[in-house]
Amino acid sequence: KVHRLVFTSHPANTDIPLIAADAIHNLRFALDHLMAALVPNKQRRSAMFPVYFQGVWEAAPPRENQERTKSRERWASHTANVQPGALTLLKALQPSDDAGNRIDVSNIQVLHRLSVRDRHETLPVVAVGLSAVTLCWERPDKRIEIGRGRTRAGHFLQNNACLDIPNYAVNVKIEGTPTVGITITGKDRHVELPDILRRCVGLLNLVLPEFSLYVVR
Repeated sequence: KVHRLVFTSHPANTDIPLIAADAIHNLRFALDHLMAALVPNKQRRSAMFPVYFQGVWEAAPPRENQERTKSRERWASHTANVQPGALTLLKALQPSDDAGNRIDVSNIQVLHRLSVRDRHETLPVVAVGLSAVTLCWERPDKRIEIGRGRTRAGHFLQNNACLDIPNYAVNVKIEGTPTVGITITGKDRHVELPDILRRCVGLLNLVLPEFSLYVVR
C-alpha cells in the first residue's frame, strides 16, 4: 500500500499565472528600457536587450545552424552604437553557450525564456510540492508518531512523492507551505515562484548602476 502526496487544487486556475506573467513582462521590459537608454535616439524604438550566448559577437564557424547565425546578426545590429564600456558589460551578461536546456541557467536567460513563452501561451504554473513539511499520525493506541516526510531547510516534498506512512496510521496530518513554480523545459523541470522573480529583481539592482555611466543623454 502506497501513500502519495497529490494536490487536488491547481494554481493554474488562480490569478497566480497572470500575476507572474505581469511581473515577468515588467522585468523584461526594464531591461529593454535600459538598452534603449544605451543607444542613440533614432534606435530607441527598436532597442531590445540582447540575450543570446557567450561568443555571439564572434564570427560564425563553418556550417553553423541558421538560428545561431541570425543571433550573431541581431547582436551586431543591437549593439552597433553601444559604447565600449557598456558593450563589455553586455558581453559579460550573456548566458553560457553550453547552458542548453538545463534548469540552472543564468537569471537573465530564465527571464528571457519566460518572457518569450508568455507571449505565446499562458505560463504553465504548477504546484510542485510542499516546503517546511511536518508529517504525523495517530497509532491505534492514540499515540502520535512523526513520519519521515519532514524536509531539510531549502528542500520540499514534491507533488506525487511517496509518503512513509504505516498502514495502521489514522488521522494523518501533512502540513507545509505550497511550492509553486513555472514549467520551463520538459515535463518536470521548473523554476520556483517567487524565488525566480526575486533573483531577477536582484539582477536588475545589480546591472542598472553598472550601466548608468553609459546612458546616452
